[in-house]
Amino acid sequence: MDSKITSGNGKRKKKLSASKLTTKKVTKYQCLICPKSFAHRSTLTNHTFMAHTNERPYKCSVCGWSSKTLYYLKQHERLHVGEKKYQCSRCPSKFTLWSDRNKHLKQAHDNLWPCEICKRVFKAKEKLARHEQIHSDLKNFVCVICEHRSRTIPNLMSHISSMHTQEKPFPCTECPAEFALSSSLKSHVNRAHRKGEWVHKCYVCDKKFPTQAALYCHLRTHTRERPYICSHSGCKKNFPTQGELRRHINFHVGEKKYTCTVCGKGFVTLEIRNQHVKTHNKKFSCDICAKKYPTAFHLKEHQKRHTGAEKPFKCEECPNAYFEKGQLTNHVRQIHKNIRPFPCSMCDSHFIR
Repeated sequence: MDSKITSGNGKRKKKLSASKLTTKKVTKYQCLICPKSFAHRSTLTNHTFMAHTNERPYKCSVCGWSSKTLYYLKQHERLHVGEKKYQCSRCPSKFTLWSDRNKHLKQAHDNLWPCEICKRVFKAKEKLARHEQIHSDLKNFVCVICEHRSRTIPNLMSHISSMHTQEKPFPCTECPAEFALSSSLKSHVNRAHRKGEWVHKCYVCDKKFPTQAALYCHLRTHTRERPYICSHSGCKKNFPTQGELRRHINFHVGEKKYTCTVCGKGFVTLEIRNQHVKTHNKKFSCDICAKKYPTAFHLKEHQKRHTGAEKPFKCEECPNAYFEKGQLTNHVRQIHKNIRPFPCSMCDSHFIR
């Protein structure tokens, strides 16, 4: 019995050693034109055809373009029919060619970190971690002036610069906006005045955006996704972005928490408060008529009146024209639409202001 087992093991050993010899003895097929070699004759044949011949037997019936393989011809033909077979695994974008899809993945999604709650995307894990604090109920950063609590340090800095100082040393040279922080100015310029340089393109309407996060917010206008729901009793309105929900809630409760430090007037939103504050601080004076304006932009627009420049904003319903877009908007509202938003508290009359 033992001898049979031993002889059986011996046969197995012989088979194993024979298989090892066979594995080592791999026939290599050498290309006669270049130094490359291949394990299979068919691979060598394919290499020779693709690399060392000019023969292109597969021709496009639309434009005459020719290919060495049927696969590449079919890829090419999709360009003519507009078929977008390859979908991005990270966003709704689709592509005609696999190579275009891979290029998009590398450019748009390389090393991106998405927020699981609001789907906003970040280029660094640290930025995602800071952002995620927004969704937390913890407000660990306290303002030393008014004890306002913020979830993040950037939010606290933004609060201090907007609520406790009127100094905005970073004016935009292209519009009336002014900012307390240089980073805020840079962000504004990229979003408002550099649209030609935006690279994040909507695959539905071709509109471009400065950031991937802005594109994702925009895509919700096509998908009708509105994940931010108002919690106010009896409302149930929903919004595509957290910012729109916050603005809605402010109007909902009527809370005027943004106060002008000059006259004490309260406002529902920070944007309206900041616009109002500028009316108290007219530091840019016209050297011709001495009229003062809150920003350099407004002064420059005013000075056009002294130079006889053409009024670029023309009314479509009458011959009137204006130097500023806001003047035209007010004209249309008051004259052609008869909008009078200020009611008298003692009668039914309404007034422009």
